[in-house]
Amino acid sequence: MYPEDLVAGDVDIAIIGIPNDLSSGRRNTKFGPRAMRALDTIATPDIQTLADPIKVLSVVASGDMEIRISF
Repeated sequence: MYPEDLVAGDVDIAIIGIPNDLSSGRRNTKFGPRAMRALDTIATPDIQTLADPIKVLSVVASGDMEIRISF
């Protein structure tokens, strides 16, 4: 995805996951972005303001970045 794609699609917010285990001290943290997408509470209205960002903004999940590590 390129910035031009976001402009052409009239996207306000693009969420990108970064699956990374390095130096976290925990195993399998690289699956965090996938778990966040699986939550059904991520698109509910905010409890304090009652704002529903999904209805007001154009939000897309752009997948995960590819992590390449070379030593």
